[in-house]
Amino acid sequence: MEEEKLIRYICNELSKDEKLEVEKWLEESPGNEKELGQIYFTYILSEKQNLMNRIDAESALSRFKSRLHQKTQVARFRRFVSYAQRAAAFLFIPLLLAAGYFYYTTQKEKDRFVEVASTPGMVSSFTLPDGSTVWLNSGGKLRYPIRFSSSNRVVKLSGEACFKVTKDKSKPFIVETDHHYDVEVLGTFFNVSDFENDKFVSTTLVEGSVRLKILSLNGKEEVCQLKPGQKAVYNKGNHSLEVKSVDAGCDVAWKDGRILLRKIPMGEVLEKLERRYNVLFSVKDPDVLKSVITARFDNEQLPEVLNYLQLASDVKFKIKRQSSIKNDTLIKSIIEVSK
Repeated sequence: MEEEKLIRYICNELSKDEKLEVEKWLEESPGNEKELGQIYFTYILSEKQNLMNRIDAESALSRFKSRLHQKTQVARFRRFVSYAQRAAAFLFIPLLLAAGYFYYTTQKEKDRFVEVASTPGMVSSFTLPDGSTVWLNSGGKLRYPIRFSSSNRVVKLSGEACFKVTKDKSKPFIVETDHHYDVEVLGTFFNVSDFENDKFVSTTLVEGSVRLKILSLNGKEEVCQLKPGQKAVYNKGNHSLEVKSVDAGCDVAWKDGRILLRKIPMGEVLEKLERRYNVLFSVKDPDVLKSVITARFDNEQLPEVLNYLQLASDVKFKIKRQSSIKNDTLIKSIIEVSK
């Protein structure tokens, strides 16, 4: 970046587009911010020196003599120059401190983040600084800056969230996870699930377009574009990616308190119920996981859901331990599953 443009940025003399160009350059590297800081303080010191030397004592004295020809006036002028120099030096220090503090606090604001955690068994809904809406599923966490940068909008997800992103072509919206798996969009409606203990990371697109960026084992970045009605499933173990067509409405129904199941294996059904109702299932017979379930539940209580599953498949549920609180810690209910 040209030094002249950075100086004009410090002096607030750039156009809006030029200012955005400089801010984008600053965010590309910590070294760029350091360079601006060095130019900033060098410029202030230079301005101070220019202020002190603004009046050339010899030339001013010569002009003064030619106009007035009075030695007393020359002496008075010299005293004035000396006073001006001392005043400039005196005022420079607090001015420099104030400017430095302003620059520091502005930079710190960019580094401030908010983390939202959804209570187990509950769904949280909130709005991001750019106006995008987020639904955060039970037990999930989302971290985002209090002010997005001028070049992108990055959030960090742990768990499951549904996003309805405000369109902004100049600022891609990026969802980062813990497994070298990023979702990039400009404006769209989609769902991302990446719980810590899950074997898979999944992204379901309802409308719009998303681009997946996945870092492979050899360090190369793989890119995959999704269309509405498609779901990408990334295997954390072997780093494989599968894209398939699905009923996208089923994967986002949870945000409205509904559970929609379309030929879902019992194992996945139990995982959904564990998060929704904050319980634990203990499978005594692995054969129960072979069952495939199709159902719809609208805010039903867990006993009603379990009664339906018992009728729809050859599965039995038995509560082995009720929920309780011990030492201010919630002990979840344990439900035994068997044939």
